[in-house]
Amino acid sequence: MPAPRAWACHAAGSVFAIDTLQRAEAEQVIKIARTQKQKAKAAQAGPQIAATTKSVVEELGQLKELLDCGALTDDEFTEAKKKLLCKV
Repeated sequence: MPAPRAWACHAAGSVFAIDTLQRAEAEQVIKIARTQKQKAKAAQAGPQIAATTKSVVEELGQLKELLDCGALTDDEFTEAKKKLLCKV
């Protein structure tokens, strides 16, 4: 059986070594790391989704103004609205 390797862990600006780790502990560490990675990805995606939604809402408002002033027909407004809502 190969000798266990020490892990260097970086946390809060400190580095410490883990010399031994049982299988269950290793699995728990991996699970925590994966969860944190997923949370980080979700946090990065969140602002992009919010920005897209906001821009679609703003564009819908502009289309409504064009409809209200007579620059767009009801059919043109409905078609443009469908295209915008497909982005969300």
